Amino acid sequence: KMRIYGREYHLKTQYNLTKEQYNQMLIDQNHKCAICGIDEKEAIKGKLYVDHCHSTNKVRALLCHACNAGLGLMRDSIPVLAKAISYLDKYSQKEHK
Repeated sequence: KMRIYGREYHLKTQYNLTKEQYNQMLIDQNHKCAICGIDEKEAIKGKLYVDHCHSTNKVRALLCHACNAGLGLMRDSIPVLAKAISYLDKYSQKEHK
């Protein structure tokens, strides 16, 4: 029970979300990561994480650990992510020729 309270406390203090709001987000996203679509049950630790903008603290969506970490490691930067896509595209085309 303490672990559940801890999670609810974390949602409220970090993201200003209630457990009910988090659960509604899960329902709205069909229990899937908003980026890759992996089901919550197949995700690391069997849960989705609250993604938020670090500058505004506004909640965006629920993501699996990999997608959430990937955005963070790419500094939530659209130009960096676009370059990463170009990079992958460049090398995946060479591999398939």
